[in-house]
Amino acid sequence: MKALYIHVPFCDTICAYCDFCRVKSSLPIIEKWLDAFQVEVEDRLIENEYDTIYIGGGTPTCLNEVQLERLLKCIQPYTKNVEEYTIEINPETLTLKKCSILKKYGINRASIGVQTVNEDLLKLINRKHTKEEVIQCIKWLKKKGITNISCDCMYSLPTQTISDVEDTLAFISSLDIPHVSIYSLTIEENSQFKKDGYSSLDEDMEADMYEFIIKYLESHWFIQYEISNFAKPGYESAHNMHYWKYDDFVGLSIGASGKEENCRYDCTTNFMEYFRHNYFKEIIPLSQGDQMFEFIMMGLRLKNGFDMNDFKKRFQYEFSEVYKKELQEAMDRNLLVVQQNKVKCSEQGYKICNTVIEMFMKDNN
Repeated sequence: MKALYIHVPFCDTICAYCDFCRVKSSLPIIEKWLDAFQVEVEDRLIENEYDTIYIGGGTPTCLNEVQLERLLKCIQPYTKNVEEYTIEINPETLTLKKCSILKKYGINRASIGVQTVNEDLLKLINRKHTKEEVIQCIKWLKKKGITNISCDCMYSLPTQTISDVEDTLAFISSLDIPHVSIYSLTIEENSQFKKDGYSSLDEDMEADMYEFIIKYLESHWFIQYEISNFAKPGYESAHNMHYWKYDDFVGLSIGASGKEENCRYDCTTNFMEYFRHNYFKEIIPLSQGDQMFEFIMMGLRLKNGFDMNDFKKRFQYEFSEVYKKELQEAMDRNLLVVQQNKVKCSEQGYKICNTVIEMFMKDNN
């Protein structure tokens, strides 16, 4: 087990598109959560096994300085071998003192939620930061030596134009950071957008925005290495690579998910259950067929695809035999290519990656 994900289920404000497990920050609830989290850490973690840790949410940096230090101190015994230690940040929640705390406990990568720089769109999605706060946030991180910084941005937001997207990308490109993640809006069932009747932009406009983003970022020295992720050389997300290579990972805290020993699980989203140390909502056994498909699904998201030798090592079957028909069809349609034992989407296939993935969905139980 090399990867650990920790979910902090608190936010100062709730974004209109969000459907993750999160509640508005409350001092008494955060304190009770930290008490329960300490117990879960002691119950579930294996010391010194992890090479990546990712603290997400929610908004981890909405914790005050005392709470943030308490959280990181809980995890400290398990960070000795960690090479990449990431925390998600909303710009308006960061302070220079919090940066000092992050540095003290070994965090060396930050993922900042920028989403857009259009003020009207920021209001629409209920984000509270400004461009100036993003700039200040990055200055503070760099001052403390945290220079491996990623920014998230969103597209296909209601009323958003390609010009809006370009403004956001131009701003992000000016920040001298090595990683960008891009996400199209999905209207989630329990989000405010769903309740208010909003919808994403039409598919053609969304596709045009995606194409524009790829070309823009590549012209500014970012290399696309995964469907939603771009990095300057050497700055690919090591933690997320564990997901895309279909490695096991531990999910810790209320609202987290994980995959261990041929099972996928969702942790409870009920605070009262969590406070009683009942950690899991659902544990789903994965058949070998499930695992084969998920391996392909995650691997084809990568620009370089997956290695057929890895497939054989995991499953004791030749990929080209198990999926002979599907592979041939995809290659005949110029959607997949095989090079030096690597299977990856062609340029044409990568544009419709989900469609290519669906070609491999079958019952291999």
